[in-house]
Amino acid sequence: MDTYDQALLDFALRWSFYDGGDDYVFTEFGISPATFYQRVLVLVEKRFSTFLDTRSKEHLRRHCTEKLLSMEGQLIPLEHHLPSESQALCAGSMRECDVGEAS
Repeated sequence: MDTYDQALLDFALRWSFYDGGDDYVFTEFGISPATFYQRVLVLVEKRFSTFLDTRSKEHLRRHCTEKLLSMEGQLIPLEHHLPSESQALCAGSMRECDVGEAS
């Protein structure tokens, strides 16, 4: 995992207890909050993150999924961008997520 990915996870974990810190995402990482949450989900699901325990991974998975579901804007269907585990958290919802720019 590179330092940028590590910084994404650190920021997401730290700010998840304070409603996410969306106002600071662009200035910190140069990406929209929607893209930020989508990338964090990918890191939690797809990458080996040794410093994150199971509880932290589940917390970030839930937090990012909830944030994406609450966003408005350029809508892209969930199944195209979220890992299958995160899609399961959204099961039964007909909503789509704003994932911003393509990764």
